[in-house]
This record gives sequence, structure tokens and C-alpha cells, in this order.
Amino acid sequence: MKYNPSDSSHFLNALPISDDERRKLGELSPKSAFDLLSRRRAAKAAFDAHVGPERADAIAQALEASLTPDERAALQAPVARHRLGARLDKP
Repeated sequence: MKYNPSDSSHFLNALPISDDERRKLGELSPKSAFDLLSRRRAAKAAFDAHVGPERADAIAQALEASLTPDERAALQAPVARHRLGARLDKP
């Protein structure tokens, strides 16, 4: 889903982060907080460089706070590694 700053229902707009951080995350066209956290888990250095390493942990905490208990459990589950390094299972 392409991020639209004027869409008040988009999950990024509910996060306590700056407009610039929302824009950077929106460039990734995230579907959910779980989606973004899965990407960070798969490629932490690249994700943190994209959003800014000095704020990456705070942004991740804000994303984690918006997860459901099932999503938290799925995120903590061991991930089978694949050639591309991406998470392939659904929460």
C-alpha cells in the first residue's frame, strides 16, 4: 500500500514519529508495522541506515507497540533462512 500522508487511517500516521520519519518509512510502501519490523529483522543495517541510525531503535519500539500479541509472537519466532533472506511466512 502506497503511503499517503493525507490518509488519516494509515498506520504510519498513528505512530509518535516525525513527518520526515513517516515519509522515509512510507517510501518503503509498508503494509503494516509487522511488515516494517520484518524488513528490519531481515536487513537491520540497511533499514536503520534508511530511517537514520540514531532514531532506528525508537522507531522500531513505536512500531512494536502497535503490534497485536499474535504479531509479536510471529515476529519473535525463529525464521527459516532463504536464499533472499526475506521472511516468507504469514503472521
